[in-house]
Amino acid sequence: MRCCCGFTFTVIQSGLRRISGLEAVGRTLVRLVLTEQSLTTMENLRLPNLRDLQLHHNQITHISGLEGCPRLQRLWLYDNRITTIENLEPVSGLRELWLQDNKISHISGVAHLVNLQVLNLAGNRLADLNDIHVCPCCCVPVWHRRSAPPISHCGFVPCTCARTETGKPACPAVAAILRCELW
Repeated sequence: MRCCCGFTFTVIQSGLRRISGLEAVGRTLVRLVLTEQSLTTMENLRLPNLRDLQLHHNQITHISGLEGCPRLQRLWLYDNRITTIENLEPVSGLRELWLQDNKISHISGVAHLVNLQVLNLAGNRLADLNDIHVCPCCCVPVWHRRSAPPISHCGFVPCTCARTETGKPACPAVAAILRCELW
């Protein structure tokens, strides 16, 4: 008999150095919480039904290994040692990305995340906000892709400047981002 319900697996402060041994629960795991460990890499994440991955308060340096998590919606990687937002292509349905208190200096690698609703970058060393633009039809912030025109969640090409001629933000959504310094 197969279980149709997913479950959560939580381990806090146990000194884990590697993610392993999840094969037996891989198909039913929907939430994995491994916080305050000694993890340095994201590996062995073959969890096809995982929706929520919390690996905050570790020593992770790169975002990787998400190919086995196609349904991931929430990714918590705050308080790690990440310098670049990368390798998020396999999780295009991501809605929340928590990256505060890392070592990130530029907003990049998120333009394809059209369902993204939360991007928390507080406590990073952001150089500027030049890659944020606003969709003219819905005033939702979107991120500029350097190699192509920016895209928005609704499919319209957003404006090229997030500010009006008066220097004020073009819409309330951008005003909220600028006011709280990216949360």
